[in-house]
Amino acid sequence: YQRHRWRSEGFHGEAKNWHGLARAIRRGLANMKIQAYLTAAAVNLKRLAAALFDRFLGLLLLMHPLNLVDET
Repeated sequence: YQRHRWRSEGFHGEAKNWHGLARAIRRGLANMKIQAYLTAAAVNLKRLAAALFDRFLGLLLLMHPLNLVDET
């Protein structure tokens, strides 16, 4: 658990601090489940968008590399 604790703690910390999982919006276990699922979906979509953007940016740089070295 010590080896991968930082990953799960980071996910829960992000969900609590940035996505409102620190407080229940509605009362009841079923409503809290819905809130947790929606928060997890939001975090996953955010990470998926970032990964796709990084992949797209990498492909774009492969197609049109920046010429940083002067070849004269």
